[in-house]
Amino acid sequence: MNLEEMNDMLKNGVVSNMCNYIRAREIFLTISDFHQKINDSPYNEFFGAVQLFAKKEMYMSLCKIFEEKNKIYVICSLPNILDILKNSELEKLEELAENLKKELPTNEELEEIKQVRDKMIAHNEKPPKEIQPAQLKIMDELLEKCKSIVVKLQEQKELNLMFFDLKNKFILEEQAKTAARALEELLTNLDELK
Repeated sequence: MNLEEMNDMLKNGVVSNMCNYIRAREIFLTISDFHQKINDSPYNEFFGAVQLFAKKEMYMSLCKIFEEKNKIYVICSLPNILDILKNSELEKLEELAENLKKELPTNEELEEIKQVRDKMIAHNEKPPKEIQPAQLKIMDELLEKCKSIVVKLQEQKELNLMFFDLKNKFILEEQAKTAARALEELLTNLDELK
C-alpha cells in the first residue's frame, strides 16, 4: 500500500471518525443541557432517541479509530495506518510509526469503551453501566490521543497532510459542531414549536 492510499485511509477513516465523535458528543451534550426544557415538551421522546443515537455514534466512532488490524478487511484505523507506515520504504516514517504505536491507548484504556460497544450496541447482551461523566472524560482523552498522533503524522512533509492548523487546532472541529449549534438554537426556541 502506498502513502497516497494511507492518506486516504487516514482522511476517510480516522479523521472522519474524529468528526463523527465530535458531532455526536456535541449533540449529546446539547440535549443534556436542555433536558428540563425537553422533558417538559411534547418532543421528549424524539430528543431522547436522538441522544441515544448520538451516544451510540460516540462509542462506535472511537472504537473505529483504534480498531486493531484485521486479517480479512483493510481497517482504516490508527493501528493499521501505523503498521502501513512501519512497513514503508522510508526509514524516517518507519521510526515515527514505531514511536507513535507506543502512544496508542492500551487495551485496558479501551476496554470500557469496547465493552459498551460490544455488549450494548453491537450485540444484545446485558449492557454495562451507561455513560457517566467519567466515561465521557475517558472518551475525550482517547480523542485527544488520536489528535496528538495525527498532529505528529501531519508534521511529516512526505505524508502531505493538513488536518490541523499551525496552532495544532483540528481544522474540521468547528464544522463538526455545526449540527449541535443548530440544535441549540432549535432547543432555545422549543416553546414556540408547541
